[in-house]
Amino acid sequence: MIDHSETHIHHMSDIDEALREIRALNRRVVTFSGFSSAGYEDQRSVERMLSGWLDTLDPLADIVCSGATPMGIGASYALASSRGFQTIGIVSSNAVKEQVKFAEDVETVFVIEDVAGAVTSKRQIRLHRHRE
Repeated sequence: MIDHSETHIHHMSDIDEALREIRALNRRVVTFSGFSSAGYEDQRSVERMLSGWLDTLDPLADIVCSGATPMGIGASYALASSRGFQTIGIVSSNAVKEQVKFAEDVETVFVIEDVAGAVTSKRQIRLHRHRE
């Protein structure tokens, strides 16, 4: 488990700046996305599923990414950290403004300056293009 005081917060002007820094790590980024504050009906089943996925990955080659909060899909951070994975999160600057609590097991959080919701839409487009 990571001491939350050791979480590195990187404020970025835009998503491209964050992506350059993440790509410079030269590792595959595996992103878990889902619900956070809405939670899950059966959180234990979700954690078993996440554990199964993590067991197929390599902590020396892969980085685990999610939305930086501990709720819902944020359970991936504790599970990944306990297996030795580097962990990162990407959030809009609105999360900081709203004083959202970051997961204790996220090592690095990229806070992207959000201008009128641009972060979410631009990030979704980039992730979709990357998968094609």
